[in-house]
Amino acid sequence: MHCKELGLTSNTSSLALKSLESSELALRGKNGVEFDFSIKEGYQPLFLYPSDDAQELNEEFVSSLDKPVQLVVPDATWRQARKFHKREKVLSSIPAVKLKGPFESIYTLRKAPDENSVCTLEAIAYAFGILEGEESKNKLLALLKVMNERVEISRNPSLW
Repeated sequence: MHCKELGLTSNTSSLALKSLESSELALRGKNGVEFDFSIKEGYQPLFLYPSDDAQELNEEFVSSLDKPVQLVVPDATWRQARKFHKREKVLSSIPAVKLKGPFESIYTLRKAPDENSVCTLEAIAYAFGILEGEESKNKLLALLKVMNERVEISRNPSLW
């Protein structure tokens, strides 16, 4: 996660961290603090970002892997996230994967750069739909809906 995302009420990876058992946070971009991330032994790391050179994450691709997946998901603005994979040596060695859309985002707390963009938690949910099944995806999307509603209410005093 980029350090500027940490305290934002619109940050969805914080919800992912609280709801996914084996998730971990590695902060990036804080002056004087080294990026502390490591690849888990016995796992196939995959960097989830829709770059042009990324392989499509689908069931066929996943079945070709001989290890369980360590999904690495950048959380930042789109501009910041684009730089993670190139600027961090440990991340640049990880194969990039992307999801095939089209997607209709249910996230309402920030404006997406284009109509096919999704927030971090939605990207994780769609990836988990491929990696672990539809039930995992649907649980995460249900959490996102609740988060959207509650933050929207907190931002609008007329709804109190």
